[in-house]
Amino acid sequence: MNYFLTTQTGFSVVPLDCLQEIFQYLENDMKTLYSCMLVNRTWCRINIALLWRRPFEHSGPKSTRRYSELIRTYITCLPKSSKMEIYETGYKIPSHPRPLFPYHKYLKELDCEKLDEAVEEWILRFGFDEYRPEDPEDVVYTELLKLLLSRCNGLWNLRLGRYNDEYKFPPVATFPRIKYTLANLRRFEFLGDMDCLVKPGLDNLYQFLDKLSNISNNLEYINVDMTEDEESFSGVGLRKLIKSQKNLSVFRYNQEHSDIEKTKEFVKALSHNANTVKNIEFDSIPLNVQCLDPLKKFNNLECMQFAYCYENEEYILSENEETVEHSPSQLKVEKLIFHKGDLTSVTLEILRLVNKSARELTVDNVVPGLFEHISEHCPNVTYLATAISQKTVESLEYLSTSKIEHLILKTLENKDIDTKDFQRIGKNLSLDLNHLSLNFNISVEELSSLLKECKSPLESLCLKFDDVSNKDEYLKVIIDFAKKDDLKELKEFKFFINKDIEAKDIFSKDILEEAKLLIPSILRETREPFSKKFNI
Repeated sequence: MNYFLTTQTGFSVVPLDCLQEIFQYLENDMKTLYSCMLVNRTWCRINIALLWRRPFEHSGPKSTRRYSELIRTYITCLPKSSKMEIYETGYKIPSHPRPLFPYHKYLKELDCEKLDEAVEEWILRFGFDEYRPEDPEDVVYTELLKLLLSRCNGLWNLRLGRYNDEYKFPPVATFPRIKYTLANLRRFEFLGDMDCLVKPGLDNLYQFLDKLSNISNNLEYINVDMTEDEESFSGVGLRKLIKSQKNLSVFRYNQEHSDIEKTKEFVKALSHNANTVKNIEFDSIPLNVQCLDPLKKFNNLECMQFAYCYENEEYILSENEETVEHSPSQLKVEKLIFHKGDLTSVTLEILRLVNKSARELTVDNVVPGLFEHISEHCPNVTYLATAISQKTVESLEYLSTSKIEHLILKTLENKDIDTKDFQRIGKNLSLDLNHLSLNFNISVEELSSLLKECKSPLESLCLKFDDVSNKDEYLKVIIDFAKKDDLKELKEFKFFINKDIEAKDIFSKDILEEAKLLIPSILRETREPFSKKFNI
C-alpha cells in the first residue's frame, strides 16, 4: 500500500477524490479512521468528515457519558447569538477555544431523539452549577437542532420526533438554509406521540412537513411510527410529503389508535408512488377490503407485509351497504407476509388481487378458505408458511397439485389437529415439495402416519421439540422414511428447540450414526420460521 500512496516528496501521488473513495470503505471502522487521521493534514481532513457523519451513533448510549462530550463540542460550534441565548436562559457555558474543524458541517445522519438524550446528559453533567434553570422552550435542544439542520453540508437521513409525555416541536420550517441542507434527503423517519404536542408545536410540525414536501422529493425510505394528533395536522402533512415523492422505494406505516379513514388516506397517498415502491409494511393498523383499492396500482412490489393489523367489525360493510367495484387490478408482489393480527377478509382479497404474481406467502394465522384462494389465484407460490387447524386440514387437498417446494405448517396455541388428520396432511403434500417444516409438537405416531402417506421428494425435514428428552423414536421413523426405495432424496433433518443443544444431546450415539449414513446433515434449526421476514 505504501508503494502506491507515497513518493519521495510525500503523499501527492493519489488524487484527493481517490483517497476519499478509499476511506469510504472504512466508514464503520472508527479505530482505523482515527489512526489514518494522524498521518498528515490531507488524511486528517478526509477522515474527520467521515468520523463526524454519524456522531450520535458512534458515541454510544448515555451510560458511556460520551453524549455530553459530543454536545459540548457542538456548543463550541454555535454562533455567538445562540450561545448568548443559552447563557441567558441560565445554563453554564464554559469558555472554549474555537474548534479546529466545523464539525457540524459533516453531519449526514440525525436522530432527533438521540439529540434530545444527548442534550439531557450534557445538562445534567455540565449545564448548571447549583440549580437547574427553567427552560420551557428547550433552548439548548432548539439551538443545536438549528445549527445541525441549517449549517450542515446536507443531510442524508433524518429521524424526527420524540416519545415524550411533554413534547415540544420547534419552528424548524423557519430555520435558515434547510431548503439546501434537506434537498438531498434519502431516508425520513417520523416517530413519536403527536397527541402529546401542544398547539404551537402542532403548527410548527405541519409547517415543517409542508415545507419538506416542497424541498425533499427524492426520499427512498419513509417510516411513519406515531400516534396521530386529534386534529390530524401531522397526518395531513405526512400524506402531502408522501405524495410529493419521485423515487420512494420502502414505506412503513404504524399508527396506534388509528381508524379506517386514516388508513384509507395513507394508502391512497402511497399509491402516488405505485411505480417506484418495492417494499411496504403496514403495522398495527385497522384495515378492511375497502382500504385495498389503491393497492391495485402497485405493479412492482418485492414484499408487502401486514404485521399485527386487524379487521374491526365496526368498519366492515354489511351486505346492504355499497361495496367497492371490482376494477381490474395491476397489483404484483413477489412476497406476501401476514404476521400475527387478524385479517381474514383482507388476506383473501389480497390473494385475489395479486394476479398470480406471488411466489412466497406467510400467513401466521388460521384463515378459512386460504388454500382454495392459493390454488385459484396464486398458483405460482413455491414457498408457503401458514397455520392450520382441524377445520382447514381437509382443504389442504387444494395444495396437492400446487408448485409449493417449501412448506412450513404451525398450529395455534392449542394443537387443534387429530391424529387421524396427519394421514390426510401427508397424502395432500405437493409432489414438488422439497422442504417440510412442522412448527408444532407432533407425536411419533402422528409423524409416522404423515410420512407413510408422503409421496413428496423431500430433501429437508424439520420438527419442533419442546424438551431435551431422548428423541430416538422420532429419528427411527425418519430413517424408515429415508430408506424408501423410491425416495432417496432426504439430505437434511433439522430440529427446532429453544435451547442451545446439538443432535448428540437428544439422540443416542448408535441411532445418530445410523441416521447419518442415510441423512448427511442432522442439526438444530436456529431461525424462527414465523418471525417477521421483512424488517425495515
